[in-house]
Amino acid sequence: IADRAVSMGEPKRGAIVLIRLPSDGKTIYVKRLVGSPGDRIQMVKGRLHINRKAVERESLVPVDGVARYREKPPGGAAYVIIEKEGDAGFYDDTAVFETPPGHYFFLGDNRDNSADSRVWGFVPDENIVGKAFFIWMNFGDVRKTPALSLTPETVEAEPGPTIQHAKEGRAGKTQPVTARRPSVLEQGIDW
Repeated sequence: IADRAVSMGEPKRGAIVLIRLPSDGKTIYVKRLVGSPGDRIQMVKGRLHINRKAVERESLVPVDGVARYREKPPGGAAYVIIEKEGDAGFYDDTAVFETPPGHYFFLGDNRDNSADSRVWGFVPDENIVGKAFFIWMNFGDVRKTPALSLTPETVEAEPGPTIQHAKEGRAGKTQPVTARRPSVLEQGIDW
């Protein structure tokens, strides 16, 4: 795979990847790789199926009333997805997508609100820019960023980088605190 930001070898299922939109080759999207060349991908009642088998999915505690699940695809690292419309969203039932040679299939982690391969099709090898490994800025509501306990058993938040938030100090003063989320490599994505 040539012309990448960083030489990274063959992309692996479950990795978060920067890709160029197939329709224009310029717009960069960040999506999760779920299908490699030769894979058969389908959504059936909101569940991801790879090669005719449902991907393992565990329910997590909802956040703000939105369903969350941890998916564990075969041969890939586990990751967290959200389903605002449950398993009844517009793209929760699809035809089978047979991934051609030299192409990949990507999904967004926000399954009911994501333009991804279900919309614009397969991504050719040459449109893969590189592997995402940290978030530079977050313009969302940082108050909704969960504080984390850094033991593997208690990290329930979706994987990501460092989170900065304020914490009430003993003297009643606000002091900056940095809680580190596990890196991509610590989550078991060795790609």
